[in-house]
Amino acid sequence: MLTAGQAFEEPIPRVHQVRNTGTEPAVLFATLISPPGQPLAINTGGPLCGPPTNKDECKNGGWMTFNFPRSFEDQGDCIDSRKGLHRR
Repeated sequence: MLTAGQAFEEPIPRVHQVRNTGTEPAVLFATLISPPGQPLAINTGGPLCGPPTNKDECKNGGWMTFNFPRSFEDQGDCIDSRKGLHRR
């Protein structure tokens, strides 16, 4: 959770999903830095979320929220992806 004055960086290719779990409306201010001639946004054709940044994001059904770079079969598959493993 971020508090007033805090910021985050979205590294490529991390796609995030944001939820406001507070009681007050949230406001997002974004600053985009892009090399000259590159687009500021890429239309993906739909919302993407992922990859998980740690194994805890895979727990309590979290594995079901990720669809980038792929969807997971179950919690173990999600956790294995953090170890560089990929089930077939």
